[in-house]
Amino acid sequence: MTLARGLLLSLTLAPAVAAAQATPRVVLVADRDSDLVGMRLVGELSALGFEVVVVAVEPGTQASREPLEDLARERQAVAALRVVPLSGGVEVWIVDRVTGKTVLREVVTAGEGESVEEVVALRSVELLRASLMEIDAPHPVQGEVAAPPNIRRVVPRPRPPPAPPPKLSLGLAPAILPSPGGMGVPIDARVSVRYRAGSWWGWSALALVPVVPAHVEASEGEADAAPWILGGGFDLYLTDRASSFTPVLGAGGALVLVQMQGLSTQQPYRLSSDAVLVSAAYVQAGATYALSPFLRVGADVLGGVAFPEVGMEFDRRAAASWGAPFLAISVGMEVAWP
Repeated sequence: MTLARGLLLSLTLAPAVAAAQATPRVVLVADRDSDLVGMRLVGELSALGFEVVVVAVEPGTQASREPLEDLARERQAVAALRVVPLSGGVEVWIVDRVTGKTVLREVVTAGEGESVEEVVALRSVELLRASLMEIDAPHPVQGEVAAPPNIRRVVPRPRPPPAPPPKLSLGLAPAILPSPGGMGVPIDARVSVRYRAGSWWGWSALALVPVVPAHVEASEGEADAAPWILGGGFDLYLTDRASSFTPVLGAGGALVLVQMQGLSTQQPYRLSSDAVLVSAAYVQAGATYALSPFLRVGADVLGGVAFPEVGMEFDRRAAASWGAPFLAISVGMEVAWP
């Protein structure tokens, strides 16, 4: 097969496109005895959308940057490419007029499972595209010609790296706080802040603010109890940061303030109030599901023990207690930030 037939194939693969001035043009310099490599390169480059101009040289002609640059200028090409046979491989020369780069790589073909022509053609095209993709570099491109308007057909814009998953989140949810001491079930608003410091661990803080107090009634009177909880601790994440579904385990400590207010139903009627501050330890388990990169829905169950438990008395009689143990069960939303 002669090189002229290779040129004929290139014209067959891109007949109309070759006439269009805006089509990126590449000069392929080929030795007369390397028809198969040249043919394969013509096919690969044409399939990408390049107009390929084949220039034949005598075998053994020394490859260098200046002759390739001159050929690219003469043919008004964005780049010139030459493959020089070596022992056990080839030497690939690429002059890129768009980015101002000259690329020289040795491609080893010995021992490859694919054909030599396929290996050389594919790797040469990869080198050319990698050089042209530097038009997207943050620094100015120092080429001698501007990139053609439709260069994106053959050199796609690289995808930006995905944004890192958020580390910080703010949650808001209603919570019920049952405890087996007979004090009723108060309802609080749970506000939580989580910071995912590493792939599998992080820190969290929470506040439980009374909304509806627990209510206790007895023959002596009735009373309300409203627990305030402020705590923080350590979190363990069971999936990586990119996962949409994220189970979390945690443990920590808290301060608990229980405000109580009672009214005697026996004469003389008396209104009394008290506030008890105790400490607590807790463990929690929860999970969130990402509705969007910055919005999650989640549920959480916190189990704790107050030290000591908080007691309520009616006329010096123990009427109820809270906190040994207690739960905080919540379902709500989280807003996240990077």
